[in-house]
Amino acid sequence: MLKRITILTALAGAAGILVTAITNAHAMAGSPAAFANPAQASAAPASTGDLLSAREVRDLIANAKTPAEHRKLGRHFAAVAARYEADAADHAAEAKAYRAGPSASESKRPGSPDTALHCDRLADAARNAAAAARELARDHDRMAAR
Repeated sequence: MLKRITILTALAGAAGILVTAITNAHAMAGSPAAFANPAQASAAPASTGDLLSAREVRDLIANAKTPAEHRKLGRHFAAVAARYEADAADHAAEAKAYRAGPSASESKRPGSPDTALHCDRLADAARNAAAAARELARDHDRMAAR
């Protein structure tokens, strides 16, 4: 079980890094102003108090033994999942906006940062990361119940 959790944690972390890096590149490449403005982002976690630092997560995964420690990890991964779900919704909205007013990039550079296809890929990556985080949250909730 620990090996599975470690693998899922690594996948969720990698997906988060990928989504963040691509989102930043996307914002710099000329995405619609409403989406490029971080102040307007709706990606708020379920509870910011539930988010842990990377070091705290690594330490808890390596050493969690009590139900309280597993519940803490479960809450963290649930908050991470909520953040990824919000990111997916934002990217899906961007894709819709690009489809409403297509640019020359749609035909000349399909998949480039200012196209709907690019936003669709980011939305899918965020949904996958959210699913992995939700699975980790469920696993830790089960461990806490033992």
